[in-house]
Amino acid sequence: MDTIYGTRKAILKSKLEVDIAFITSPSNIFYYTGFLSNPHERFMALVFNTKTNKEILYVPALDLDAAEQVAHIQHIVPITDEQMPFEVVKNTIGNLGSTAGVEAKALTLSRYLELTNALNVQVKDI
Repeated sequence: MDTIYGTRKAILKSKLEVDIAFITSPSNIFYYTGFLSNPHERFMALVFNTKTNKEILYVPALDLDAAEQVAHIQHIVPITDEQMPFEVVKNTIGNLGSTAGVEAKALTLSRYLELTNALNVQVKDI
């Protein structure tokens, strides 16, 4: 880990007791990647797959260029308004496992329902 962001992510990942973790608060995404955006109603998430050690930042397609310029992250995946966000996650993150960690205070009920329907995981607060 060659940056403060890498160190922060390593500390977080060492404490996770879930198979996949979703960081959805824009301020926490900034803390872990250096990328700050206000996606409004659009989906944005920093996702860690603890089984494969894969990390992906999902951003609204409109924010892709800005994210690529500043985010300290392995992969960035844009999501258009027409796509179903959790289907994109399912197709890009790999082995999902059975438990997902979410920031309960940052996740709306509609996003929770989308997550559980698309990924078929047990959800825990992280």
